[in-house]
Amino acid sequence: MDVRQKWDQRYGDTDYEPSSEPSPFLTEATATLTPGTALCLAAGDGRNAVWLARASWSVTAVDISAKGLEWCQRYAREEGVTINTIEADLASFDLGHQQWDLITMIFFNDPALFPSVRQSLRPGGHFLFHTFSVGQRRQKWGPSNAAFLARRQDLEDGFGDWPWPRFGDDDYARSDGRIESSLRLLATNPPNTNPADTDRPSSD
Repeated sequence: MDVRQKWDQRYGDTDYEPSSEPSPFLTEATATLTPGTALCLAAGDGRNAVWLARASWSVTAVDISAKGLEWCQRYAREEGVTINTIEADLASFDLGHQQWDLITMIFFNDPALFPSVRQSLRPGGHFLFHTFSVGQRRQKWGPSNAAFLARRQDLEDGFGDWPWPRFGDDDYARSDGRIESSLRLLATNPPNTNPADTDRPSSD
């Protein structure tokens, strides 16, 4: 079973119940940001994308699962907001160039996308990351495969030269009573960045 089939099966299960609760880090970290264009990577069933749309962001949600995006559109209609959904494999999806004011990567970890994220954010734009960290292996639930767990070093390699208005690497209490080990980052593309400087400088 490939990744698309796996997620379509999960979201298409008759027992699947989507959550309407957005990432608490998303709601806190974006509270003082001026709404603009937002790109939600691996948007799933849309809980975070819909929250952003309700907060006056113009949202595009991308996910590999058509079933997940169906839930996203259903929830958007229920909340009276509009979201542009795109079914795509992020490994080959073009994020664009200086196109977005906000890009989110929530409970999805793929450092290979960080260079594309950098190039696709406008000067002054923000990258919001909230994903299980390697510390999650200490918990009794959730992913344990290292490939799905974020490392601080990857964030430093990808965005270490940008300001980090918010950052956390800790254990956090969830609304369901469980403890979550996660990395949480809001990084800002410096407003005075020139288009030619959006790539990470050489370490030579």
